Amino acid sequence: MKTDALTKEQIIDDLLMNDVLYKREYGEGIITRDYYMQYRNKKIQKTDITKYFGSFENLKKESFPDLKEVTDKLTLKKKTHILEEKVKELEKENNEIVKNQVLEEKIISEYETRLEKGVVLKINKPIEFTDVKGSDNREALLFLSDWHCGEVVLPEEVNGVNDFNSQVMIKRLDRIFYYFIHYCNLFKVKKALLVFGGDLLSGSIHPELARTAEMSEVDCLFLLQEYISKKLIEIEKHFSSIRCEFVVGNHSRISVGGSTKPEYKTAGKLNWEYILSKQLKMEFDLIQRTNKVKKIDVIVNDSLFKVVEVGGRRILITHGHVLCGGGTGGFAGIPVYSLAMSSAKIYGALHQIGVNGDLSFQDIMIGHLHSTGAFTMFNGGKFFLNGSIIGTNEFSLYKIRSIAKIEQTMLIIEEGKVSNEIVLRGEEN
Repeated sequence: MKTDALTKEQIIDDLLMNDVLYKREYGEGIITRDYYMQYRNKKIQKTDITKYFGSFENLKKESFPDLKEVTDKLTLKKKTHILEEKVKELEKENNEIVKNQVLEEKIISEYETRLEKGVVLKINKPIEFTDVKGSDNREALLFLSDWHCGEVVLPEEVNGVNDFNSQVMIKRLDRIFYYFIHYCNLFKVKKALLVFGGDLLSGSIHPELARTAEMSEVDCLFLLQEYISKKLIEIEKHFSSIRCEFVVGNHSRISVGGSTKPEYKTAGKLNWEYILSKQLKMEFDLIQRTNKVKKIDVIVNDSLFKVVEVGGRRILITHGHVLCGGGTGGFAGIPVYSLAMSSAKIYGALHQIGVNGDLSFQDIMIGHLHSTGAFTMFNGGKFFLNGSIIGTNEFSLYKIRSIAKIEQTMLIIEEGKVSNEIVLRGEEN
């Protein structure tokens, strides 16, 4: 059959038939040029379309007299859909802003109320020891973590293995500091590094913690500030210098928009312990502003970890949640294999970054797992695990099925070597 025997009407009918098939397949819209050229009657050639219509667009216009109206409707529908999606995004964004504003207003209100209350802690009984002359080459490190201020453990709910609240916390900490001073005097140590290694307060990262807490995060913040500042002033006379390093934990993170999920951007700052360290720094900078040499130095860290030098030895300090995740694997909740792998990875990463040696380290110290211990790392250094002040709670007993140690770790370091590893117990038994 010759192509010139085709009529315009036949081509239009063929297009309309294929348009029906196009709508069945895609649901809406006008048939496209590519679709029609693929499924058209093969008797119809491109030259036929050009001959009768000049172009495919002209063929569509003649085939669909209301094409402009249909196209306008589709365009309007698309624009409406885009605007609706934009409105949804703005509403979601607005809801997040409202949540954050409510949270901020609540925090500010609690903060102002707490400021009006003033000091609530009684002054501790001073620690009396005979002053001894120490060596500047010998330093003591005390790792302080997992106090969980604000959390309550009722003995009847853990079969009598523990009893915990803020007053019990203070009693245990007083004992820790007492024996810390005792051993510093015994080994004639005059320089101290106190590492505040995170989870000093329990926080409200889980609904059950917020529901059963003894006090709010703001009250915990002020209680901890009062206790730490008084304790530093109390022990100051035993040392030529006291350095305080703060790295934040996971329990003390400030939730954004009500979210309980951990975040990594600004994780070192959006945290109650970051605020605590800032307040303590301002307090002691003010107290010591007339001193030529600051005896008590409070150091605020924006990062989740830091490499510190003490007694000529370099140690990476961090709370531990970035190295071992949830901390519920391994034996008795201690994922030794995972920690060994993590230590090697972070050592390699920092070795690549710290070409000048500032980020190299020999040992690692963490809290988070509420268990005291140590194992040798790949580089010959030690991986130290710190205990806790809270001790066994419902999570450790029923989830991990282990008894958490009421202990904090102390090291005596001299000329780059750890000469003594001492476990300080918060309870007599």
